[in-house]
Amino acid sequence: HRVGAFLHHHLAGDVRTALPAAVQEQLTETARRTARLALVRSAELVRIARLFANAGIPFLSVKGPLLAQALYGGVGVRHAGDLDLLIAPDSLGDADKALLAAGCRRSQPDFELTPRQRREYQRLKHEFEYFNDATGVRIEVQWRLEGLATLTFETLHHQQTRGELGGHALGTLPPVEHLIYLFVHGAKHGWCSVFWLLDVALALRERRNWEQMRDLAACLGAGQALGQGVRLAEEVLGVAVPESLREMGTDAT
Repeated sequence: HRVGAFLHHHLAGDVRTALPAAVQEQLTETARRTARLALVRSAELVRIARLFANAGIPFLSVKGPLLAQALYGGVGVRHAGDLDLLIAPDSLGDADKALLAAGCRRSQPDFELTPRQRREYQRLKHEFEYFNDATGVRIEVQWRLEGLATLTFETLHHQQTRGELGGHALGTLPPVEHLIYLFVHGAKHGWCSVFWLLDVALALRERRNWEQMRDLAACLGAGQALGQGVRLAEEVLGVAVPESLREMGTDAT
């Protein structure tokens, strides 16, 4: 469930010592591997940020290292997956050229698109996927947030939250919109990993403007995803939430 590093850093001492030695070593090695991968991905994010800045391409980091710093207290505590970047739809061509010129290969779609194909692809899909063979990092460049298409890049960029990574200033989604996206993303995957549930549980623990989150989720059509995640976070991870959130989406199947 990709929460080994989190457990390694948060298990109480008496619980840890009660575990078999093999399990303790497994958690320690998982934490080391997670930290290594997180540092590689953080370095790649900074490299892309500089690359995009030189090309005049504004973007927002979605989830990833900035979320790990905000929710987990450090990039090495959260599972390090791919890098998710959000750009304006009309910046896709420039971003594609910049990444290919910088040594990344496009893995999805993995063929050259005609202008008509590109237009249709952008209309039907929400991202291009790239892979850096040198670092082993997968990069997903999105021009809209899946499941939250009404949130435009311009609005999110204007309301962005700023963070710092490796001495480089980066922007990410506004806090409430970012949390709602975590719910939508987890629901899309059927909450099949505790990792996605842990993200929203940690965010809920810090959030107090429940009404704003509830109203925005309802406006964006994300009420069912929010209700699912809230109830699971409460039942599985013991997060206390108000009744108004717990009842979100209960009228849908």
